Amino acid sequence: MAENNPQINVRATDEDLKVKYVNHIAMMVTKEEFVLDCLSIFGPQGSVISRIALSPGHAKRLHNLLTEQIKQYEDNYGAISVAEESPRKIGFANKE
Repeated sequence: MAENNPQINVRATDEDLKVKYVNHIAMMVTKEEFVLDCLSIFGPQGSVISRIALSPGHAKRLHNLLTEQIKQYEDNYGAISVAEESPRKIGFANKE
């Protein structure tokens, strides 16, 4: 039987495939998109590791995928404790 979905070839450089640690996500939402700023915060400073914009439909697909993967993880390894929120205010520094 022929496959209905053609294969999609994805290109990625070595730089694209480097693991980047994120320990905080700031989110902005509009009618048209969800924007996630993925941050790495250590001590009094942090860095934006990546900014990702998703349509609401793709954000919902991401939610469903994460829900499914978290359930599988917890079935295999036990319950995940929710990380505490930072008591510090997190914002962007002004460049001058």
